[in-house]
Amino acid sequence: MGLLGKLFGKQDTLTADNINERIKLGQHFYLMNYSGHYSDFLDGVDNKKKTIAELFVFRAWTTQLGFRLFSSQPTLSEIIIGEVFNQGKLGKGMLSQLEQVDIEIETNEEYGDLVDSRWQAYDKIFIDHKNSETPVPSRQVCGKLTDFCDIKDPVKLMWLCKDFIKHLDTIKQEALKTGLLK
Repeated sequence: MGLLGKLFGKQDTLTADNINERIKLGQHFYLMNYSGHYSDFLDGVDNKKKTIAELFVFRAWTTQLGFRLFSSQPTLSEIIIGEVFNQGKLGKGMLSQLEQVDIEIETNEEYGDLVDSRWQAYDKIFIDHKNSETPVPSRQVCGKLTDFCDIKDPVKLMWLCKDFIKHLDTIKQEALKTGLLK
């Protein structure tokens, strides 16, 4: 981009080199207050720490899913998947400090194995139900999350579904703003 483009505010094109500068992935999953954001959902839950650990992995999956769904640039979407995974390794340490939740202790799995198994499970449900009654199978995907958390409350399931859709909408807006989705 030339000097005039920079002076008159024309934004740089999103590239592999500037993806972390232009898209703030951490804001979508690890730079958040889980106890605060999910306070209504966590109210009455027996094992809050395990639930927060599962929510962290779910939000990481939702983040990379959203940037796959709302992208017209598959190469950049693949980079985002890797960045979400790598930033999650850093973020799990922050979660331990801020929320006193150690993902590996709460789930009894190493982070890499946990992310791999959970993301595969969520992807499978999403693919298996993508042609269901709604364009996004939120009930099915969030139902799997509540299974992992051992929560059987239908009101909590509906709350999660709403939060899931809001999160995807936020990602869509960012994808449009950054040029990932044209």
